[in-house]
Amino acid sequence: MANSIPPAIIVALYEAADDDRGIYPMNNIDANGLSHPRTEWQDGWNAACMAFSETRKAFINWYKALPFDVASKVGDLMVADIIMPMSTKKGIEMVVNLNDVFCYAADAEAVTAEQIPSLHTIHAEHGWDGVVAWFSVNFYRGATPVKELGKSKKIKELIEELGKAKKLENKL
Repeated sequence: MANSIPPAIIVALYEAADDDRGIYPMNNIDANGLSHPRTEWQDGWNAACMAFSETRKAFINWYKALPFDVASKVGDLMVADIIMPMSTKKGIEMVVNLNDVFCYAADAEAVTAEQIPSLHTIHAEHGWDGVVAWFSVNFYRGATPVKELGKSKKIKELIEELGKAKKLENKL
């Protein structure tokens, strides 16, 4: 991949890196409700800032190491808020936030570089409804989403269509 990363993707990588580090408040509030600025090293603020910087660098390097065809699709999906990189014990993984989609809980699913082309195509053609249907077929054995998503005629049709295509693919 060329050294030039589009600005929108850099912003998405920085946001993901910052989200990956958690929350570090700028002030302390005492028992009387008064706000006191942190000292330079209080609670590791400088160390936290360095962690943000190191994580941003790691995310940029991860993105640059992706094959070009995958990187462009990952970039599109990140800018669309479909996937985000997340650091795990395995390294940096791509995840899709599926909170309250298939069950009422915080949930995210990791996707591989090999799955990106089909996820990108279904998102380009059908938006979020396509992403939900894709996960239903590929991760949840055709499960119906909860809430309003489960009532969507378009999602139900996509799940059926993708399910048939997957069965045909598995026979080949």
